[in-house]
This record gives sequence, structure tokens and C-alpha cells, in this order.
Amino acid sequence: MRQVPSTRLPSREELVEFIRERSGKVGVREIARAFGAKNADRDIRIVPMSINGRAGALLYMDGEIDHSLSMAIDGDKIAALYIVRNPDKLRHVQHETPAHHLI
Repeated sequence: MRQVPSTRLPSREELVEFIRERSGKVGVREIARAFGAKNADRDIRIVPMSINGRAGALLYMDGEIDHSLSMAIDGDKIAALYIVRNPDKLRHVQHETPAHHLI
């Protein structure tokens, strides 16, 4: 199976062919690796949590916090998104409340 350049998504036919050729599990990670998607080999985890009192999440890459995302909500709409990647500003986030404790 040839690798499709990561500048475009594989076609439906290419995906079907890839899945048919495999005998085991085929998930998003296997497809991303096969078609050369950026960061396909990284361990990425998203943890929903409250950040500064707002709904948000931490994104971990290879076990380390990469960035946080939080949202200001106005009624039923997202009024603003806040994304932080500065490591100095992310130190306090590890002590925030995971979302499953908010319910």
C-alpha cells in the first residue's frame, strides 16, 4: 500500500482498500499512520476539566501537557475560546478539577 501525501485526505476507495488488506483492528491511529498524517505516532490524550472555572480540556502529547483549551459560554453559544501553550502558565492547570468531579 503506497502512502498518500499528508497534504490531502485519502479517498474512500483508498480507505476501503487499506481496511480490506488488514486482518486485525483498523482504527483512526492505524489509518493516520498508513496515510502519513502528522503526529500519527504520538500518544495524544484529551482530558475534559474545568479550567479557571470554565469548561475546558487539557491536551497531553506523549504524557506531557501540550496545551489547554477553555470556553466562555454565553447562553447556548461559545462566546470565546482560550488556548494556552505557555508552559509557565500551564503549571497551575494540573491542579484544576477533572470534569468527572464536576457532575
